[in-house]
Amino acid sequence: MCRIWEDKGGVSIKREPCVHMENKRMRICVLPYDGGRIVSLYDKKYGFEQIWTNQRTQNLTRYYAANYDDLSASGIEEAFPTVQPCVYEGVELPFFGEVWSAPWEYELLTFGHAVAIRLWCSSSVFPAKITKTFMLEQDSTTLTTEYIVENIGPGAFPYIFGVHPSVCITEDTQILVPQGRYKTGFLYPPSLTQEKTFDWPCLEKMDLSHAYTFSNNLCVNFYTESVQQGSYGFFHKSRGCGMEIRFSPEDFPCLSLWLIYGGWR
Repeated sequence: MCRIWEDKGGVSIKREPCVHMENKRMRICVLPYDGGRIVSLYDKKYGFEQIWTNQRTQNLTRYYAANYDDLSASGIEEAFPTVQPCVYEGVELPFFGEVWSAPWEYELLTFGHAVAIRLWCSSSVFPAKITKTFMLEQDSTTLTTEYIVENIGPGAFPYIFGVHPSVCITEDTQILVPQGRYKTGFLYPPSLTQEKTFDWPCLEKMDLSHAYTFSNNLCVNFYTESVQQGSYGFFHKSRGCGMEIRFSPEDFPCLSLWLIYGGWR
């Protein structure tokens, strides 16, 4: 059985509508008016919430050009048309872009043995319409996501489109990243390493494939701009479950991960 329904009473003190999708293996919760973000991906078999939400900011109001680090409540969000704040042809683009804090229109879909929610919004500076569809099939352990970025203006423009899932981890979580050479980005503490590149999973004396604890006070950002294998994931050994994220390297040629163990607010 697969079902979809809308809770107009909301799931937070802001009382914003929430859309739920569910089959016998998982339950998903989406907040259309709060960036159209997924705030829950719950594994019903193992009783584990896969998506992390920032409890400090989840009930705050997000708005256009807000500082992402100050107001993001995490979940699964999208960055478009930029990640870092920048100026393009004299126009300022905000941190993490224009759509992560925007309200999205939406519709609920049912077809055969599957259900879906389709959401869409337009960016205010760049003339673009972004559509995303989350689909869940009966008895499936896979949530399928489709993104469409449509240029509705008179000319071409460069852009970045990124998907940003915040994932719950445990102290024995294994981080699954394709073998390869990666570059280091933000590091905390800054003295963590002088290495600018490394072969996964070993960064100096650290094995990044195993989670550290909050008390380690670490933050390690690393990335590649030439993805060969479009997947990464997390396995929580003590819970017996995990999550794999698959994507097209042609559409998403870059992969950047932030491993945060107390080293970021």
